[in-house]
Amino acid sequence: MAALPKRDLLAQLENNNQKQISASDVSSIVTTMYQPTLIYYGKLDDKTGASCIDYYFNPDYFQKKGYDGNTGGKALTDISQTYQFTSLGSGIPDGWSAPCTVNNINPADSAGEGLTMMVFGAGGVVADYQVVTQGGGYRSGPASSSKPGDELRVIVNGATSSPTIRYRGVIRYISNDKYGMTFNVDNGVHTQINTIPSMVPYSLSGSDDIDDLFCRVGDLSGLPNPSYSGDNILNAKAGYGSNQFAMNVSLWRINGA
Repeated sequence: MAALPKRDLLAQLENNNQKQISASDVSSIVTTMYQPTLIYYGKLDDKTGASCIDYYFNPDYFQKKGYDGNTGGKALTDISQTYQFTSLGSGIPDGWSAPCTVNNINPADSAGEGLTMMVFGAGGVVADYQVVTQGGGYRSGPASSSKPGDELRVIVNGATSSPTIRYRGVIRYISNDKYGMTFNVDNGVHTQINTIPSMVPYSLSGSDDIDDLFCRVGDLSGLPNPSYSGDNILNAKAGYGSNQFAMNVSLWRINGA
């Protein structure tokens, strides 16, 4: 959640010399914390490579492990997963491992680094995992492309062969100017009402390149009966015609909206 300035928090607290501060007092302060929370920052390549680089994302607002939106029961190897295990390894020791380094197999393709995780071994393979350090800078791409996402290797002590991961990301290229946004049941879908997008072109080659810029979640129909549609779809574009450029995009969630 977004943090309130210290003076605002103190102004809402009861005087502890006159009244013992209760759980309900704290709860009432938390529910007023409606400042936007940064939930994502990344780079969208649009036509050039059609890939997304997730520099940062808040996991509380995106797809949970084993879920695809509202649907649970997804395997670790399912393509819907942010961290899709392409190999569960072999000779994985039973039980939870110590935090494991995760290597980027093809570091020339992206600058992704810093991910560490623990894995749970059962029957010699990975049965579960837990992210310890999220890292950032990992690239995802369309499943049909030659580079569908960074390949990662989990270094598990005592394993015969290391498990591998395909990074599928939390923002995913659909087609020109459209990106799918994963979500979870705890904080709900991304809409025009609760999510504020911001876009800055990553690189422009001339003064006319900014003729067509937009970044929005979903669509809003016109009068006389306006309605919102396209939840979890990010529409973003920088440039015009065939001159389209990569974009730096941040997403802010309005708490309580």
